[in-house]
Amino acid sequence: MDAFGVHGLRLPGWLLYTSLVYCLLGSLGTHLVGQRLIVLDYAAQRVEADFRSDLIRIRDHGEAVAMLHAQ
Repeated sequence: MDAFGVHGLRLPGWLLYTSLVYCLLGSLGTHLVGQRLIVLDYAAQRVEADFRSDLIRIRDHGEAVAMLHAQ
């Protein structure tokens, strides 16, 4: 049996099955890591937004904050 219509080119069966298993495991790993990254990215954006909000609040009330630490 010739592979891809090329006379003399033969691919053993184990090569096909190994490559399919490799592709499936790689896809599954990528999917699992990607799902976890979605959750982590959302959490990081929320923390960064809270930090920016706190910075704006401190900037708006900077004088009062400075007076509290002056005592």
